[in-house]
Amino acid sequence: MHAPDRGTAHGQQRVLVTGGGGFVGAHVCLCLLQHGHYVVVLDNFSTAPRDALDNLPAVAGRAPALYEGDIRNIQTLRRVFELEHVTAVVHLAAFSVCMCLCVCVLIHGD
Repeated sequence: MHAPDRGTAHGQQRVLVTGGGGFVGAHVCLCLLQHGHYVVVLDNFSTAPRDALDNLPAVAGRAPALYEGDIRNIQTLRRVFELEHVTAVVHLAAFSVCMCLCVCVLIHGD
């Protein structure tokens, strides 16, 4: 993925989207990019396909900055915040597959 433009104009935010590779996260990224914000994605891609964000440049006109890593790793978080000068965070990172499995067991008993 190419390096996106790092500049932001007045009123724009530098938004970190954790879990940005997931279904909801990718749509949040699209909306933020379309509204002119600089978007940074941090995802470990444990429950999302690595190519989930590939179409964003064609649809939004530019790509988010992408970091593959785990939000539980403090060094990874520090690196992203230091490099990207984040001004806002949308936290969507989760192990949703595990949650769905638990709900199915509770509902269906198997």
